[in-house]
Amino acid sequence: MIEELLAGKGIDYPQTRANVTFKKAPRVETNAEQLSLSASPAAGHDYDEETERSARMAKVSAYHTNSTEYAPEHRNVHHDHDDCKDGKRILSQHRLKGTGDKPRCKECTRLG
Repeated sequence: MIEELLAGKGIDYPQTRANVTFKKAPRVETNAEQLSLSASPAAGHDYDEETERSARMAKVSAYHTNSTEYAPEHRNVHHDHDDCKDGKRILSQHRLKGTGDKPRCKECTRLG
């Protein structure tokens, strides 16, 4: 068999269905109300800017830093909010998982 391949004979593969196409799915008409991804008020509840702001922000796994590149007020707390301005300043290579037995940062507490 090796001699045949070296002589230029091809491999006899089983036949397959090639160039198979599928019928296009029907187009569905939508309206803007269906596409809205923002938080919407529940029936009978007030909806304010604070509710909208908190809907855009999320909790993340707690992290802290021990790097001396940061001021003590940033090294002595942990962060757990993705919108914390102080937490965003900590570079990923300086982030350590967990709270490090440090109190929660004031900004994360304010954000909720």
